[in-house]
Amino acid sequence: MTTLLAVCQPNFRPEHSTAEPFESLLRSFAAISTVERHIRARERFVAAYPDLRVWFGAPLTERLGRLYGDAPNCIRNSILHEARGYLCFLAYHGYIRLDFEWLIAVPRIDMGTSLAGPSLEPEIVKLVDEACALGYERYNADAQIRRALTRILLHKGTSRIAEVSDLDCDEFRQALVSFGQRPDLKLLFGSAERYRRDGSCTGITSTTCIPFSSTAARLAENRVNQCPSRTAARCSSHEWKP
Repeated sequence: MTTLLAVCQPNFRPEHSTAEPFESLLRSFAAISTVERHIRARERFVAAYPDLRVWFGAPLTERLGRLYGDAPNCIRNSILHEARGYLCFLAYHGYIRLDFEWLIAVPRIDMGTSLAGPSLEPEIVKLVDEACALGYERYNADAQIRRALTRILLHKGTSRIAEVSDLDCDEFRQALVSFGQRPDLKLLFGSAERYRRDGSCTGITSTTCIPFSSTAARLAENRVNQCPSRTAARCSSHEWKP
């Protein structure tokens, strides 16, 4: 299947970071063993893919490095599997923009928001508080906002929530729908039924974007004159399953 790189990034050239900023950020929150593991993973990945366009252009099943159902001790490509944290670092800091296909297929974003730096986590907490003020239950709002927001940010190539609009949420929702129509869905998630039931291993469901969309609309209100309540209503007005 064609990668989204050519569609989403026609004038954007993905590039590697040097080792120093990646290592410096890791050392600010991670144990020494974790830092060393990720530095080695970065070195191996850079050696294998000095031009990141080659990685983006490869089939999704190859880029993941590990597929659903693979045994824990049987990783198809350890270089690609272990580079997920480095790839998230690159995206959060503007070196690359990860496509939604890869982001949906990856069940867990490595190290949560830590690879974005210290400023993102407080902003997410604010968004969760906003969602709770709108009537959403805290635990579900927190989980859903994190699942949607981290992937939207990594797709945009930023860690700044202020750059996210409700249109980005809509794009993410459509990406989930399109992903559910992939001919290799069984290979990626075990079965189409499992993807529809669970909304993928990321835990994304048909209501995931609603609290985030409402709060994102508040952030964008001054820029696009968008009403949060209208945004939430629009997000929940049509039923869909990924």
